[in-house]
Amino acid sequence: LVDYCKAHPDEKITFGVPGVGSSGQMGIEIYLDQLGIRDNMKFIIYTSGGESLTGHLGKECVIHGGFASDGMRYVETGDLKVLAVSGQTRVAALPNTECFGELGFKTDYMTYQGIWATKGTPEEVINKIADIFKAACATPEWQQYCDEQGCINVYAGPQEWHDLMADLNVVIVDLVKRLGLAG
Repeated sequence: LVDYCKAHPDEKITFGVPGVGSSGQMGIEIYLDQLGIRDNMKFIIYTSGGESLTGHLGKECVIHGGFASDGMRYVETGDLKVLAVSGQTRVAALPNTECFGELGFKTDYMTYQGIWATKGTPEEVINKIADIFKAACATPEWQQYCDEQGCINVYAGPQEWHDLMADLNVVIVDLVKRLGLAG
């Protein structure tokens, strides 16, 4: 992709984005910024990851970014090719696909899935839910599902999750300011 962009500097490649400000967009922005090819892209903004994937499969865009689990079945059929996965380690379902860490990216940005509670939820309820999810994340069945879907199984308790999201917010705010993404 980088070689192609450098060989065709005036060509804009259509890139499907799964929602303005989404975690998918932020991962894409980091990827393109660190590769130095962001200006070679013409972004097509979709309202969701599913819509972005559908647009890609329908040839509305040349490439798109999204959750591995959304596109795995299309990788298996050969309809999609994965260029890279975020994070510092490869995923089991895509053993031949390089991760951001291997590509030398100066970030460990990943998109995360979490369980959220509304403000004011009693701490004992939050802790009970956390214990249930921790146990579920430790099962072989869940690990197998994660492996098959191209996900990395990581459990973070309530405070650890809060801290992770706060750190991630710092990365995203810096990226938005630096690239002028805010209106």
